[in-house]
Amino acid sequence: MSISEGGRNKAMKKTPALNLEEVDQTRFEVVRRLRVALAKRNLFDLAKLHNVTVTRNGKLNKGWVGITVEKVGNVVGGSLQKPDGIDFELKSTSLVLRRGLHSPKETMCITSINPATLMKETFESSFLWQKLSRLIIVACVHESKKICKVHSITPVDVSDPALIKHIREYWLMIRGEAKAGRIGDYSSRGTSDGYIQVRPKGDGKRTIVCPVTGKAIKPMAFYATKNFLKYSLGLM
Repeated sequence: MSISEGGRNKAMKKTPALNLEEVDQTRFEVVRRLRVALAKRNLFDLAKLHNVTVTRNGKLNKGWVGITVEKVGNVVGGSLQKPDGIDFELKSTSLVLRRGLHSPKETMCITSINPATLMKETFESSFLWQKLSRLIIVACVHESKKICKVHSITPVDVSDPALIKHIREYWLMIRGEAKAGRIGDYSSRGTSDGYIQVRPKGDGKRTIVCPVTGKAIKPMAFYATKNFLKYSLGLM
């Protein structure tokens, strides 16, 4: 949840807590359900079945795959900074064929950054870690303009101490930038050699307010790099 420019002096809203009565799906159950429901299915057909808009005003709706997967898995979607369910965070990504091997087409947004919230978090309580530790990645392959099929559905394992150390140190560095009022100057730092990256999010027209300097800055987000996706999907 981001602070709007007009809300500089307003109290920050709390992130809504998960409703345990409404969301009773575990990560294992969602993976099992999706593997059955998506096996050998064309996602374009499923999008039509679930009334998902694939194109809008002649342009491709970039979120159509994720929305379709959420509907098939009966997951309540949205962009709020909270997991999709009790034990899972569902994300989709596209793979491309390069030299006979599947590789991630692009990086994947994990969660947007609210600087005021970031400064108060610990790594273990952070939105980034909550999402990464519950992540399910649905990797898709676009075989043609009208055929898109699921390559894999993977409950991501982030238990490797070396991986955790890398992500924690990077997160702490970003939190330090936020506390110093420099988060607005932080643009695409970190390289594809790392696992997590921070960069601006959106079309560049919208702004949020830095809670330290009071200046308007571009919205930022944590992204999973292609290396993280390769590692998570077993494509290394």
